[in-house]
Amino acid sequence: MAVSLVRLRITDRAYLYADSGISQESIEEINRSQSFHQDFFDLLQRLFSTSGGLTENGESIYSHIAERIIPTLQLALFAITFGILFSIFLTLESVAFPKILNALDSISGFILSTPVFIFSVVLLIVFFYKLEVLPPGGYEPFDIRYLVLPGISLGIRVYARLQLYLSREARSEMESPYFVLLLTRGMPKRIILYKHLFTKIFPTFLVLIVLDLGSLISGAIVVEEIFFFPGIGRSLYYSIRAMDKELLQSLIIYSGVIFYILNRTVLHYQKRMLQLAEGSSN
Repeated sequence: MAVSLVRLRITDRAYLYADSGISQESIEEINRSQSFHQDFFDLLQRLFSTSGGLTENGESIYSHIAERIIPTLQLALFAITFGILFSIFLTLESVAFPKILNALDSISGFILSTPVFIFSVVLLIVFFYKLEVLPPGGYEPFDIRYLVLPGISLGIRVYARLQLYLSREARSEMESPYFVLLLTRGMPKRIILYKHLFTKIFPTFLVLIVLDLGSLISGAIVVEEIFFFPGIGRSLYYSIRAMDKELLQSLIIYSGVIFYILNRTVLHYQKRMLQLAEGSSN
């Protein structure tokens, strides 16, 4: 799949050299492509070699990815943490107030229907241009200030998805006979919400979290480009733009493997949790 996608993208490199006075013979040499099978076996060879191949700039692909995996992982964890904390707190605290919960649902729907770059630009205007409290972009190791704006831009959509799920499940569960019984026995509502309700829906909630984490680690291209954040998403954008075949193929493989491992792990966990729940009920 990686080879096929890249071959569809990189079909004519001539326009990259349109103003350079390159000869027709050189253009034909640039556009001359290998067969699919040759590209496929070249990719396999690069994946299992010590360097992983070289980018168009002569940089080791593995070194290139290694330099960007830590910033991308930090950004993804920040965005996920932001989304989790806000969705749990705001939703569960608002269960007893239907109007507030309906308002949160409407806000979440608006967030999901709005392009992510809109939030990025608004955050830049407010926190950098107006308040001058956060840097406009870039990255410094172990400096959380550089994660706040891109992290919130990504995390706000994570919050919206988790909030809508929690809201639907909370409404359904709080009307069930089990939770009505807990309320009639005088159990504190916070204990019912955070201990009994959230514990019951946690396995599916975890699946949603990991799905978001996989997509964030794969790279948020638009957000990383706006905040010139040196992550995998920005690297993927430039590999497409520069028609860097070797780097683009490796990044597609990387994204697919990470997403697959995370999803298989959490689905195995969810299956195990369901088996334990069935065993306890029996």
